[in-house]
Amino acid sequence: MATRLLKCYGSCEKKYPQEELEKLGGKNYCSACATAKKKIDGPRKRFLDYINLKFGTIDGRMMKDVKRMMEENEYTYIDMYLCSSYCFDVKGMIPDMKYGLAFIVHYMTEAQNYASFVRTQREQASKIPDDISKPMEVTINMNDKSSSTIIKERKLFDMGEWD
Repeated sequence: MATRLLKCYGSCEKKYPQEELEKLGGKNYCSACATAKKKIDGPRKRFLDYINLKFGTIDGRMMKDVKRMMEENEYTYIDMYLCSSYCFDVKGMIPDMKYGLAFIVHYMTEAQNYASFVRTQREQASKIPDDISKPMEVTINMNDKSSSTIIKERKLFDMGEWD
C-alpha cells in the first residue's frame, strides 16, 4: 500500500511522505524548511516574549508596528530586540502603551552605535594579555613600624592630663 503524501508548508511546497516531515505549530515541514522556520521563529519568539515582559501585553497595534518596521525599514527581529533592550535596560526608558513600539525607529541608530561600541570594547578586552589581567598579591607587614608612624605617635597628646 502506498504511503500518503503530505504537503510541506514551507517555501518548497513539495509533497513528502509523512515520515519525512516534521510538525511545527500544527503544520508539516520538510527538514530544510523546518530548520529555516526555526531560524526565523527563534528571534521572533525572543523579541515578542521580551515585549510581553516589558509592556505586560502585546496588542494588534504593536504587531502592526512590527510588520511595518520589517517592511519599510527592513529591520529584523534581532534588530528590534536589541534596540528595545538598549532603550529599556541601558537607557532606563519606561515602556508606555500609549506609544507602543514607535520608539524603535527613533533609537535604532543610537542602539546600533552602542552595540558596535560594546563589541569593540569586548574585542579590546580579549586582547589584554593574561599576565596583566591577573590580580597581584601584595604582602604588608603590619608589625614593622615605619619612622613616619613613630613620629605621629610622639605628636599625640593625652587630653586627660590637662585637667
